[in-house]
Formats: sequence, C-alpha cells, structure tokens
Amino acid sequence: MVKRRFYSQEETAEQLNCSVKTVRRYIQQGRLKAIRLPGSRTGKTGAIRVSAKSIDELEAEVGTTV
Repeated sequence: MVKRRFYSQEETAEQLNCSVKTVRRYIQQGRLKAIRLPGSRTGKTGAIRVSAKSIDELEAEVGTTV
C-alpha cells in the first residue's frame, strides 16, 4: 500500500484523533505544514491539504494522541 503525500484536514484530524478545528489551529501555529490547492472554476478558494511528513513529525513530537 502506497502512503499518500497529502491529506485533507478531516483525514488529518482522524489520524491525529483530534478535531478539524485543532488541525486548523496547528496549521496556523506552524505545527503542521499545509498547502492550498488552486481554486475551483467558481472562484472559491482551493482546498487545504496537510503534508503526511508533518503529520508524522507531530505524532513523533507529542505521541500518537494529540
């Protein structure tokens, strides 16, 4: 099974056993690295994806339960 490089905020919250709000806060604090995908044709802002590497690093820093 190939591990994905990026995850949605919801998938990240599941992996870290926390809320999406906490994931957003970690992104703002710089504890998780994320990218914003290009917006859709309707002009909405793009979705945010969190790097798998930063999830692994945060888990190693604080253990599997954040």
